Amino acid sequence: MKTIQFALVILLSMAVASCGGGSSGSGGGGGGGTPPPTGNYKLTVTKSSASAGTVTSNPGSISCDTSCTTQSQTFASGTKITLTAVPNTNMGSTFTGWNGAGCSGVSTCPVTLSADTTVTANFAALSENTLGLFAESDGGSSSEFLGWDSSGNGITVDSNVYVYSMILPAAKQWVVLDTQTSVDYASHTIWSFEQDDQVFEVEDWETECTFHSKFNPHNVSLTDFELLNTYVEGPDGCDLQSPEVGIVGDSVYFKEPVEYDLFTGNYDHGGQLKLVVGGTSTVLLERTDSDNGASADLADQGTLYAIYHDGTAGSMAVWTRDLATGKLATELRNYQLNTALFDSTHSRWEFKIDHGVLYMVTQRLADRGADVVAFEVWSTDLKQPSSMPLNLLQAYPASIGDFSGSFNGWGVNNGHVVMSFSPSGSTYENGVADFDTATGKTQYWDLGPTTSICALSPVWIPGSGS
Repeated sequence: MKTIQFALVILLSMAVASCGGGSSGSGGGGGGGTPPPTGNYKLTVTKSSASAGTVTSNPGSISCDTSCTTQSQTFASGTKITLTAVPNTNMGSTFTGWNGAGCSGVSTCPVTLSADTTVTANFAALSENTLGLFAESDGGSSSEFLGWDSSGNGITVDSNVYVYSMILPAAKQWVVLDTQTSVDYASHTIWSFEQDDQVFEVEDWETECTFHSKFNPHNVSLTDFELLNTYVEGPDGCDLQSPEVGIVGDSVYFKEPVEYDLFTGNYDHGGQLKLVVGGTSTVLLERTDSDNGASADLADQGTLYAIYHDGTAGSMAVWTRDLATGKLATELRNYQLNTALFDSTHSRWEFKIDHGVLYMVTQRLADRGADVVAFEVWSTDLKQPSSMPLNLLQAYPASIGDFSGSFNGWGVNNGHVVMSFSPSGSTYENGVADFDTATGKTQYWDLGPTTSICALSPVWIPGSGS
């Protein structure tokens, strides 16, 4: 009897096991539950506006550019995909967030496919005339601006990567436009500058010096060209100071860098005032021409200006130039000021012109090579009579900030003077200051402890919208 009972227990156990652990499923094969889905699924990306921005996937080949509204791709089940949205700042757009696949916010959108999925990227128009900051940096992370990392806490870029960004303070976004790797920083220098709501770049690779258009919302036709294509020795090199480049329409005016002759020991090559149209260069003024030799040749709204600054004599003159010949045309200012502001022993200075107003920033030093005691912003309205005085707009004492390297990162647009700025003892380890000349107020933004600003250009972005 006991033998029969034992056999019945064994048969009952085998029967239960054959049902997949007591599952109420269709039986067979075991495994304890619904099997994972197999096959391929479609991921579809839609945008609220075609021209407002781009959406890309990694991995995969989704690249919905400014001519695309919807794009799909098929992936194997379980594929993990990261979607990234970048607004088209050229047309005044900002990215406002995701819908679908459980994504939200303005960081990347991670998707793991288990069914056909649609994700929508939403863009919106910036308000008319929004201040943007075109920044070039060596690596960086943002603690104040939202970015594209998976947590939405700001971007982090390896310090060996050169980053081109558009910072949108009003939208709290730091938009990475492009990155550049494998840069030899010892021989590579970049200057960027803004003019007429465009950003241009001068790039020095030691053996060549090139001109690029980097941010061009008005689609002005400008051809990249070499400012200098021979080896340059000495401190002048490709340094155009500001840079000393002026753009009028499709014409680029610049003073060719002076070359150092290793055989004669003299800086006796270059220095001509040149005009470049369509990549073709013409010499307007030779280096020894009496109308050449300005401290800066700058353009603004179709006018080419020549600024002559003599620190020893304490003088500054501003002329317009003839666009066809480059010769001096009309003298607008001739200041005779015997002040430490113009003493080359005690200060550094740079010039920019915006909407007919000449701005000058200067670092006042305690003595040559000594610590900065003040950083000052001056201006004069060139549209007013020649008797218009040179006005001190703002002075920042050195006690509230470290302006080291700020000449590599400052610009002016629509009365906003923006500077690379790090107030000492504050949370702004690598900050940006925006001085509004209309209100006299300065606003600061924090770009994080690892961001090194190489160049900074404020632009007024048109809010044409999505």
